[in-house]
Amino acid sequence: MGQQHSRTISFKKNPSTISSGRASSLATSAAVESFPEGFRWIEGRGISDDAGPVYLIPNHSDDRARLNSQHYQIRFVLQNNQMAPVRKELRRGIKVLDAGCGTGIWSVEMARDYPKSDFTATDINSVFDDTIVDAPTNVRFMLANTLELPFEDDTFDYVFQRLQLGSFREKEWPQALQQLIRVTKPGGRTPLFFSSSFNNTSAIISIFNLKKKKKKCINMHTVHNMLGLRGIYPKFALTFNDAFEAAGLQNVQHDHRSIPVGWGPPEIASISAKNVMSIIEMLKPTITLTLGLSSKEYDEMSADCVDEFAKHKTYWNVQFAYGQKPLK
Repeated sequence: MGQQHSRTISFKKNPSTISSGRASSLATSAAVESFPEGFRWIEGRGISDDAGPVYLIPNHSDDRARLNSQHYQIRFVLQNNQMAPVRKELRRGIKVLDAGCGTGIWSVEMARDYPKSDFTATDINSVFDDTIVDAPTNVRFMLANTLELPFEDDTFDYVFQRLQLGSFREKEWPQALQQLIRVTKPGGRTPLFFSSSFNNTSAIISIFNLKKKKKKCINMHTVHNMLGLRGIYPKFALTFNDAFEAAGLQNVQHDHRSIPVGWGPPEIASISAKNVMSIIEMLKPTITLTLGLSSKEYDEMSADCVDEFAKHKTYWNVQFAYGQKPLK
């Protein structure tokens, strides 16, 4: 979520009564015969090896549903809730920070999977309100700004952050990384997950295109320019290695997985399309103002979106990287 003013408030949680769901196995999914160039799946399952004020989306119940939907999509393609090699440590019991936790669903599921570990979930907004009631007792939620984390140095064994690309301006990322690393114990891991731009975006471009005889059209270049006006660097996710190494992390690993939008395994096809459509709808006030479009024009230009996704095999990449803080 967006990072604005620093507040620190702890929230109590009650014993959980909801069991955590498991990602459906890709092995049981309908086979996908072909993948677009650059699409990357789980190894052995369709990989192509050659392949705040800045936060644009409003914080309300629809966005909470969207954030949870993204969580399930990412968990589905990863077949896991995390990628760093820390499972043994998590089972043994460590301290984990989820910085910019959103609804807190990742921390809740991880806390149930690893009951001996303690999880702290922070966000600048109380998007996690609905999650607190049913959270396990080994999770605590706090209002806190990632740029000013209210923890002592070397507090956590594992510091996690996900989908925060639109939460910080480009100039703020060095400070954000410094804070995440500062609170990580020597030898601890710091993984970050980001979504990068859509691929095969003929789908999105043709929705807002000139064949409908519109004088103005919307494409990813337009969206990137709009983000740039807010100081956001959309391609930061592609510079993980340099950013992590510049911040002093070692053993940096960087990879990605792809999420098909409106096509592919039925477990994810319609969900991913609905998620993207919800983003398009939530961006409506900003984009219509930026391009001088009427509400009717915007709705007309996005009406055929789902069919276009499947036709062009649109997908978006989840970039992830993790590094290790040097031992003192």
